[in-house]
Amino acid sequence: MLQRGNIFIYFQAVRRFMSDQSNYIRELQIIVNKLMPIFSNKESGLSGDMVDLLFGNVKDILLFELIFQNDLEEAKEMIREDSTFHVGVVFEEKALVNNSLCVDTTA
Repeated sequence: MLQRGNIFIYFQAVRRFMSDQSNYIRELQIIVNKLMPIFSNKESGLSGDMVDLLFGNVKDILLFELIFQNDLEEAKEMIREDSTFHVGVVFEEKALVNNSLCVDTTA
């Protein structure tokens, strides 16, 4: 359980993390929705294999991040008895299920 003095710092850190997470998702969406179509265009001169190599599994990463953000928001809504939001639980759940995103796609 967090001490009262540390709760404020904890909530600040969580708020900052969730803000950074939202910014990261916006940037991934720009890549998927704006850049990938430009490079996938025949006029770009890149083959489909080159585009796949360039962008790897960015769509899978975006999907993971959207689900992760949703899970964080849900966990935030279910604040525990000690009035703290335990972001670590969401990390633990995702770590068990989603380490497939950390695969070398160039091999």
